[in-house]
Amino acid sequence: AAPIALAAELGSNAPALAIDQWIKGGPVTIAPGDKVYVVEFWATWCGPCLKSIPHLSELQKEYKDKGVVFIGVSDEDADTVRPFVAEQGAQMEYTVALDKDRQTSKGYMEAFNRDTIPTAFVVDKQARIVWVGHPMDGLDEVVQGVLDGTYSVEKAKQREARKARVMESVEQLNAAFNAKDKAKIQASAEDILTKYPDEADLLNRIAWVLLTHDDKSLHNYPLARRLAKTAVDSSKGKDSAIMDTYALALFETCDVKGAIAAQEKAI
Repeated sequence: AAPIALAAELGSNAPALAIDQWIKGGPVTIAPGDKVYVVEFWATWCGPCLKSIPHLSELQKEYKDKGVVFIGVSDEDADTVRPFVAEQGAQMEYTVALDKDRQTSKGYMEAFNRDTIPTAFVVDKQARIVWVGHPMDGLDEVVQGVLDGTYSVEKAKQREARKARVMESVEQLNAAFNAKDKAKIQASAEDILTKYPDEADLLNRIAWVLLTHDDKSLHNYPLARRLAKTAVDSSKGKDSAIMDTYALALFETCDVKGAIAAQEKAI
């Protein structure tokens, strides 16, 4: 496996696992061959991590005979992790290891600028990191795609690049709200609306802030209505929360009849 390197991207060679102790299963060596690996970073104190444990166990059972190895890596001490894993029993039916001086975390989490757990990394048979994300957010589809050859690293890289651009635009909008700069809020929101009309959840959140911000001087009902309508169109009118926002936007722009119809549909 490749040495640890920062500023990694999808398709990069997976770093070696620097493990202090193998609490359950193992040892595992990541290298090119016939195995696919899922390296997940977690902690006993992390609520979302605990919710993902049964899911990871089910996936390990489903894909064990297909050469997929799941490894949960924690930076906690053995006295904390060992009894926890023992208590979980069959609910935590995959390999569990302790990070050595956070070296594994540096090679994966820090290299990909991830600072929240749980976070999972999928390593393909060429020992390349091909996916990074929350283990409850499409991990099973990715693993299946890697196994059957339908998963595209290049398309995944394009999606990640788009996410980065979206986040940059969101940060600019947040800065404008913090500065209470109405002109920049308008410009930033318009930019997002133009570039990302398919990001329904994002448009909905922006619209809701423009409708309900604590500082009423920042309310912008016409812009919120346009954002909300685009979100409705993008979600094909099937998301109740988005339809609810649109109803409020209609009401605040004096379309009471339309607001009632939209709210009834939301309900």
